[in-house]
Amino acid sequence: MIVFQIGLTADNNLGMYAGAFNSANCAGQFLNFALATQLVKTSMTFALPVLVGGILSTVALFVAIFFLKFDMKTM
Repeated sequence: MIVFQIGLTADNNLGMYAGAFNSANCAGQFLNFALATQLVKTSMTFALPVLVGGILSTVALFVAIFFLKFDMKTM
């Protein structure tokens, strides 16, 4: 998605975008680990993290459908 959005030219700082994307993924995994360990301790045990993950995935799907627009510069 990053390559399609910013193109393949040499002056587009593709490495910075890839680094920011990697940092966001690492932060998301850390947040997931921290929240899941607390959610498992509730009375719903392992069902609550699955429920929260499903709800957040549905929200992310709607955000992607309505707000994510691509400008295919390389195609």
